[in-house]
Amino acid sequence: MNQNDQPAEFQSPIGVASFACFVCLAVIYRLAHPAVMRLGIWWEELLVYAVVPVAVTFLILYRSQWHREIARAARASWLIMLSCVIFCSDLLVIGLIIAMLFVFSRLTSGHF
Repeated sequence: MNQNDQPAEFQSPIGVASFACFVCLAVIYRLAHPAVMRLGIWWEELLVYAVVPVAVTFLILYRSQWHREIARAARASWLIMLSCVIFCSDLLVIGLIIAMLFVFSRLTSGHF
């Protein structure tokens, strides 16, 4: 074991949770898009695309051994907030990826 390695109980699950949220966003969008478009109301679409990735992120964080010393209610509230922050960060990353792809396609086609 390297001296910089921490035991498993001290390692943060944020990286795994953010990757799972990112993958869940992509999968939910790909699989549920035709059904969600039939809903027609924007806030229902938002609920479908937001609740599942946030719930997956929360479950990963809650089931981990991370900060078990905090009381249940406080820990759950804190992890819900952290799950929402991770979700918003993933949305920002997706937006940046789409913007970079758009700029790259414009640069390669010569229309810039």
